[in-house]
Amino acid sequence: MSNEIVTIFDFPIRDINDPVFLSELVQTILKTKVLAEDLPELILRSYGQLATVNELLNNLAIYFWQSQNYDYVIPLLNSSLELAPNYADALYNMGYILHQLGEDRLSLDYLNQIYHKTNEATDLVHEINDKLDSGPAFLKEYSVQMLQEPGVKFPVYVRLGTSDPTVYKQIFQGRDYIFPLSFSPKLIIDGGANVGYGSVLFANAYPEAQIVAIEPEASNYEVLQYNTAPYKHITTVNSGLWNKDTHLKVKDNGLDKWGAMVEETSESDPDAFKAVTISSLMANYVGQEIDILKLDIEGAERELFTSDYEEWLSKVKVLIIELHDVMKPGCSKAFYNAVSNYNFVTFIRGENLVLFREEVYFGRK
Repeated sequence: MSNEIVTIFDFPIRDINDPVFLSELVQTILKTKVLAEDLPELILRSYGQLATVNELLNNLAIYFWQSQNYDYVIPLLNSSLELAPNYADALYNMGYILHQLGEDRLSLDYLNQIYHKTNEATDLVHEINDKLDSGPAFLKEYSVQMLQEPGVKFPVYVRLGTSDPTVYKQIFQGRDYIFPLSFSPKLIIDGGANVGYGSVLFANAYPEAQIVAIEPEASNYEVLQYNTAPYKHITTVNSGLWNKDTHLKVKDNGLDKWGAMVEETSESDPDAFKAVTISSLMANYVGQEIDILKLDIEGAERELFTSDYEEWLSKVKVLIIELHDVMKPGCSKAFYNAVSNYNFVTFIRGENLVLFREEVYFGRK
């Protein structure tokens, strides 16, 4: 534990609402890199009274929010509410911050716990309810639960009665997309992002990476946008990956939300949208290499690896793919024919094949 942190807390009792003291304390915490989870014990040791501890944790959370050091904000408010679950200021601040992050349902859960609401709290509740009344269709169409895994900054929406719970478990608990890497990813393409669980997992594991999440199915894409909204380094694209510039449409194959396939169609088709190629993504989104390319594209891998892959496949460091021959015969044949021309180390992880470019896997330049 830093001597500087101990010194500032051992200083004679100071006004915990004093802006100068709070600013000084925030800067010291950042400078010494004390962990958020260590702060409640330090404060309790110095001040003793739980009411004072709660108030200081709450005040610090707001100062961290205002200084854009977001990693401290929710843990500090959580700590305050663990000590005093009915503390109105912390409940309001948690509700306000979650609202700012787009987590309106969860925000209401906290705001509605305030027994005597101020005018400010009441106005915020009305604002959120108005937004939800005109909000996304999935909140009205499905029974929706918000879940959060350890190590993931923000909760995600899960539509009960769909494939979402299964996908959630596979991605967050199976962690089939996360591997020890000898480099820090800068560009990740999540092809077939579904409702964004994979993109969210990548965003938490690799906070320095630019992540492009592509999903063609409209209702999945709506949830994807909400699940990824708190992560400014995730860009969402409502389209499907293909091997050429053309138009696609979603094909209804009766396989629930996670099995939506795409097929080519004419531009005049009312359901048509413009396809996306990996080459165009590389041109539009930073960098000359794809650090991680994840593909779960329900059979479109057959087209993707049949032609025009030469420009980008050699630039992929890690490729994670699920093949769908049951849905579209020929996927595996096209894929293996394409990758056989390149030096990849291959292994199986869950339902996926994982390919590392040989020099990346063995640590060579």
